[in-house]
Amino acid sequence: MRHCFLYGVALLVPWLGACDRAQVSSLGMKPEAISVMQATPNVPAEPETVTPAGPPDPAPAPREAISRVVLVTIDGVRWQDVFGVGATPYGADPSQSGPAMPGLLRLVQLSGVALGSREECGKVLVDGPSWVSLPGYLEIFTGQRTQCAWNECPRTTQRTFMEEARTAFESDTDVASIASWDHLERAVSSEPDAFFVSSGTRYQSHAVRATDEVFDGLILEAQGHGGAPGGSPTYRPDDRTADIALAYLAAYRPRLLHIGFGDADEYGHQGDVRAYMTSLHKTDAFLERLEGVMATWRKDGDKATVLVTTDHGRAKNFRDHGFWAPESARSFLVAFGDGAPNAGIACAKRDVHVKEMGSIVHGILGTRLCDGVPCAPIEELISAGP
Repeated sequence: MRHCFLYGVALLVPWLGACDRAQVSSLGMKPEAISVMQATPNVPAEPETVTPAGPPDPAPAPREAISRVVLVTIDGVRWQDVFGVGATPYGADPSQSGPAMPGLLRLVQLSGVALGSREECGKVLVDGPSWVSLPGYLEIFTGQRTQCAWNECPRTTQRTFMEEARTAFESDTDVASIASWDHLERAVSSEPDAFFVSSGTRYQSHAVRATDEVFDGLILEAQGHGGAPGGSPTYRPDDRTADIALAYLAAYRPRLLHIGFGDADEYGHQGDVRAYMTSLHKTDAFLERLEGVMATWRKDGDKATVLVTTDHGRAKNFRDHGFWAPESARSFLVAFGDGAPNAGIACAKRDVHVKEMGSIVHGILGTRLCDGVPCAPIEELISAGP
């Protein structure tokens, strides 16, 4: 059988007569088109007018290379208290009105963005539906809604974004989690020794052998000061967690560090509003010290971004949170430092979920692809409007 190749160009028109109508139809062309093509005289085509091309569109500016991320989680914080929005907590001293973290808001106004405080915009949410601590942290670190509904669930079996980041870096000290609450180690990693974890006074992974005397000394000293304000004897107070985290930053300068504070939630459950607010003031002061550390890094050409969020909010009665109090689903997201968009108290274009934290971190560090492309930067969460 003769094979006919129909290219629709003038030089091949004589060949078309050799193709029967069945062949033409099988190639997706109407037989009438053949007659028209054969009957058309071979008239030279008029020269085509070519419009000169304009200058090419400018290439998008490359994203600033950010070498380090510090993620700070503050357990059980009302977004209203962070931003000074609405009424003070139930039973609070009226003199304590206003934002509990003015230093953080100052850093946001200088070079950062805060999402979750504007009612007319997208919210920052924990999917829940239990809205207690361990499930909230599992959402943050695994990027998935969890079946865990209380604080005694076993260690996650899902790979976390901290573990994903660890595979992208060379040093054992490049990824770490340092937290006050001893249960947090169950959420940050599916493997006990994937990277360095110091969670409460009891749990310390052996992924890193401490080689810095100051850091090692702080770890050992804190083991004798567990308990208050936490309900567990292995809970480590926030001030000691802060000192250990700063020592780790000084000794190892990690690429990704998680710091988990818990005093606010502990005091909240006790109904001690004054102590709750004081704990937020202390965390606020820590974040300003952290900005000072980053300023020294910049002199060496190192750029870092700090992210701040919470695992859940609080119920209207302030003491509690949980499935029966959907208002405790509200969280917030703050980013400041190098690479953070300078948008201030911004409007989220849609609801943002804490389970997106991994994509946000990978988008900053460039350590993983999302659906085959670089993870979206945090700028894409911000509305272009006022």
